[in-house]
Amino acid sequence: MKFRCPACGCADLAITAVLQLDGDLLWDEIAVQTVACPCGFHGAAVYEEERRGRLEDETWRHHGYRLTDDQFIEFSGLLAACPAPHDDACTCPAHRRLGAHDALGMCVHVRALGVPPQSGFPMGH
Repeated sequence: MKFRCPACGCADLAITAVLQLDGDLLWDEIAVQTVACPCGFHGAAVYEEERRGRLEDETWRHHGYRLTDDQFIEFSGLLAACPAPHDDACTCPAHRRLGAHDALGMCVHVRALGVPPQSGFPMGH
């Protein structure tokens, strides 16, 4: 699946790697992703899904984040080093760091890299 790139506006932004994290206080499923576009843009994305309540009440959100080159190198290195990226019970350094929970019980995911919330953009088609 391709998404709209926040840098060039084309629909060529693609997910290039995924790390499945354990849920948190609000979300049952959390995945962090690296994203890249042929224009040279690269960043992170976070997919969160909540399946509590009735089946038709499923809620999800998918946001992208702009990363500095250093943040992207660190983030993509963490994901690449994980031996079990689709296992939310993995205890590797990437899962421990990105899957940690803050004092409110929320997953820190890309905030662990110092990514400011205002760097976010919607992952739209």
